[in-house]
Amino acid sequence: MKLFFRRIFRVLRIVWLFLVTIVLGLGGLFMSRKKGMKRNLGIESWWGKKIVSILGGKIVIHGTLPENKGVLLVSNHTCYLDAMVHAALIPLRFSPKKEVSSWPVLGFLVSLAFPIWVDRSSRKSSEATLQAFEQTLEDGFSLSVYPEGTFTTPGEILSKFKSTPFEAVIRKHGTILPILTRYTFSGDGPEKPATDGFPEMLRYYLGVSSFQVDIWVLNEIHSTETDRKVLAEQVHDIMLKEAERVLCPAKNTEGGKTL
Repeated sequence: MKLFFRRIFRVLRIVWLFLVTIVLGLGGLFMSRKKGMKRNLGIESWWGKKIVSILGGKIVIHGTLPENKGVLLVSNHTCYLDAMVHAALIPLRFSPKKEVSSWPVLGFLVSLAFPIWVDRSSRKSSEATLQAFEQTLEDGFSLSVYPEGTFTTPGEILSKFKSTPFEAVIRKHGTILPILTRYTFSGDGPEKPATDGFPEMLRYYLGVSSFQVDIWVLNEIHSTETDRKVLAEQVHDIMLKEAERVLCPAKNTEGGKTL
């Protein structure tokens, strides 16, 4: 019964937050592209913090995040909460798969943050996506990508990176900010489902009593590499080496700053 009411209460709070966010975000659509994006990415960051708080989460940052600087933020992809958690860190432009745009309510909400929709079924859209990545960095906005392409596979700390996002950094001589993300769920919540389907995981997140997200901010990478595949491998190796230190074993609890 306690679990039931916890879920209902959180759903009501999230629905209210969605409505408020939509009202606030609509204003950004009537501004110039850069002004509207700056406004709505700030709203998105606020929204991410609220969602994490509603779900009983706490974000602990190990290291220092950049301020007012456009970077390519690269993280391991752990679960469906990643986008909300990372949005809470700094204003970020995301690159979700195109299918999300058709999701009821959530698709419209995501569209308010000027996402770069990625159509993985069309090779023709790859160059357009890459140009959008470049323009984002050139305009001074930060861009978030998950180069693993999907959640980390069982038995692996960090899956192999896809190289496409790194081409934008090479072309614009941009900065890469690698981070590592780890969740620790605790309390009297429900048992984690055997599958990672979105409906099952959403039900789990709504019921878990509390969780902590540890974010390790690694050193910025300013590479002179001109081959995106080589650059992707370099970033992967740097992150993997650090991941083996801080993510394994999971009991690592070195101090950090609570967001």
